[in-house]
Order: sequence, then structure tokens, then C-alpha cells
Amino acid sequence: MFIGPALGRVVGELMPSAATVVAFKSSVDLQTRFMDRPDRAYGAVPMTLTPKAVYRERKYFFIGADRREVIYSVTAPPLDDAWKDFQRSRCAHEGVIAVIKTETEIYPRA
Repeated sequence: MFIGPALGRVVGELMPSAATVVAFKSSVDLQTRFMDRPDRAYGAVPMTLTPKAVYRERKYFFIGADRREVIYSVTAPPLDDAWKDFQRSRCAHEGVIAVIKTETEIYPRA
């Protein structure tokens, strides 16, 4: 009679599972027309970009080994600087399983 719940707890301890659900509200209208495709009805104009970026950002996200989520993020040009910044942070005592780098560049329209 008590074996079923006890066995369930033991199996739960031996085989932990985790699920993370992230939800966000977006102001993006998914029903609008794609502006990057030629559309004669709206008189689409081809877009050309200047070769010089007006904004450039490199960001690093440190993923915790235990929590498996972003425990620290920093904007820094090289990874060495980002790592040093992480080591000076209050999250430095946590183990890191991965570092994710993202780069953003914005080019003005010619």
C-alpha cells in the first residue's frame, strides 16, 4: 500500500528531470507582410547597406553547471576580458558548463 509512493520517490531521486518554460509577451505582429520580399502591390524598394557598421556589440552568456541557466552576462570584446569580468563577479564561485557568444552589428541603409 505504501510501496507505490515510496518507489515513486526513489525513482524520482535517481532519475531527476527538469523542465524550463520561458514565456514572454511580444509586440510583434505575426500577421504582417514580410518586407524583405518583393511585393509589387506595395511597391517594395530594394535596400542597400553601407559596408560600415554603426553599432557593434559582442556579448557573452555564462551558463551554470548546476542551475543550467544563464548565471552571468557581460558585454566585452574578447572572451578573455569577459572571463576576467566573470571571475570578479559574485557568481565566480559557481561552475560554468558553457559560454555562449552573441554578436550584433547594425548597418545603416544607404
